[in-house]
Amino acid sequence: MADDTKATDVGQRYARALFELAEEAGAIAAVEADLVSLKNAWSESADLRRLLTSPTFSADDKGAGLGAIADKARLHPVTRKFIGLLSANRRTAALPDVINAFIKLSADKRGVVAAE
Repeated sequence: MADDTKATDVGQRYARALFELAEEAGAIAAVEADLVSLKNAWSESADLRRLLTSPTFSADDKGAGLGAIADKARLHPVTRKFIGLLSANRRTAALPDVINAFIKLSADKRGVVAAE
């Protein structure tokens, strides 16, 4: 349980930092769209999940893999820099938590309330 909480906290901190960068760049919608694409790729690709979560791959390998995805998907420069930072800091396994936290921050900014 503590590991899940720690991962979520890391995801929230990184999401907050990314949200602030995206807001400064006027790119919240573009970054959110990029993150939704990355979330879909994560869900659909066992190879991607294995690459980003396995300790057997180096930060450089993870960065190269995410860089290739960023190139192919033509991600916004803010998103590209952020995923490079995530790789360099060895936090790629937190990507799903970052994405979910960012989407929530974006929805909160727009005043969207989730139904329960």
